[in-house]
Amino acid sequence: KKSLIQSMGVIQDGVAETCIDYFNRYRRQTHVTPKSFLSFLSGYKSIYSEKYTEIKMLASRMETGLAKLLEASQSVAELSEMLVVKEKDLAIASKEADVVLQEVTVTAAAVEKKNNEVQKVKDKRKL
Repeated sequence: KKSLIQSMGVIQDGVAETCIDYFNRYRRQTHVTPKSFLSFLSGYKSIYSEKYTEIKMLASRMETGLAKLLEASQSVAELSEMLVVKEKDLAIASKEADVVLQEVTVTAAAVEKKNNEVQKVKDKRKL
């Protein structure tokens, strides 16, 4: 706050010096009145309020984005845990499917063997 007050004083002094330079260059008098200084302060306050509101809005958006990122990371962690469980279930189901496939293969081979024997018997009867 003190630095802001200091800056305003420096600006006021700068304007006063510029008025003197203006007089020296163009031989026309200009003055820095309390009203013009108050007008300057009013303009500064309005610009400051606009920028403060803008920054506050951007900060709010950033906080919302960070909350979404945290939520997404939690969801990813939960889904990763579920994936580990599902992979284990999938491995078990795959082993069971392999066992069933082997049984079906053995049964199919036995049926094929029986069909061949039956076909041989049929061929022998035809002759």
